[in-house]
Amino acid sequence: MGKDYFLDCGANVGQSVLHYISEGVITPETEVHLFDPNPLCVADGKENLKEYTNYNFTWHTVALWNENCQKRLTLEYAPSHYPDQYGSGKTLKGEQWTGGASNILGDEWHPPEYISEEYIKEGELVDCIDFGEFLWETVPQDAANVYLKMDIEGSEFCVLDHLLDTGTFACITDVIGLEWHDYHLDPSMDPHDFGSAMCQRVNDLMYRMALDEAANRNRGSARVFKTHVNVSTSKVKFAYLRNGLMVYTLSEEALEVGEDRTVRGSEFYTGTSFPEVLEMIRQAT
Repeated sequence: MGKDYFLDCGANVGQSVLHYISEGVITPETEVHLFDPNPLCVADGKENLKEYTNYNFTWHTVALWNENCQKRLTLEYAPSHYPDQYGSGKTLKGEQWTGGASNILGDEWHPPEYISEEYIKEGELVDCIDFGEFLWETVPQDAANVYLKMDIEGSEFCVLDHLLDTGTFACITDVIGLEWHDYHLDPSMDPHDFGSAMCQRVNDLMYRMALDEAANRNRGSARVFKTHVNVSTSKVKFAYLRNGLMVYTLSEEALEVGEDRTVRGSEFYTGTSFPEVLEMIRQAT
């Protein structure tokens, strides 16, 4: 059996790696690849992780996509220093334009309502890589565990579809962090239609990933989907149980799915079909 791999897609300034080191997922023996198209993030991330000299980090100043190309980067302003979002107590170094909503979606990107126009600017052309090609060339068949954390600001739909289309999603053994974004949707849409459209896209991809998981169980390590939806208007959050039930909430409280596959949360519902979920959302809102 080979070694472990950790793929930090949307690494920003290294927050996730610090967190998963503290959780014991990343060890000095893990081969860690960190991807971020913003060179300011890469520079500050290297600074924030510099004390971990015995760890195996490789930074890639690229965006993930379904082909090798170049795209224009949109940058979001952020404070120059800020507390680690995972609550480690550390204050992480970050330049002013290392904001979390930096993306390569171009005209397809609808800025969230909470980001003022003065905090958004057009950046440089950045290199994009075919992530499926990277997985195929980098991850050996005897890899022990391949952990995927993905927070790529709206590009997740294109990239995950591509991995599933090409069969390279089978390289991943554990999806331990996956954030969905609604930036492709016009925030002026009716909230019901907005939430329904977001549900549809997420549900379709989660269904495909679940099918792919069932087809590739010979990898020997069950995938764990820990995912949430970042939707600023519909307040819809999702979790998925291993028995196929979709669990969702319309409150601000995130759902927690325990190791025993039980759900914790003050207000949540389960549905066995997507139409059932949509109908319950419309009734509740």
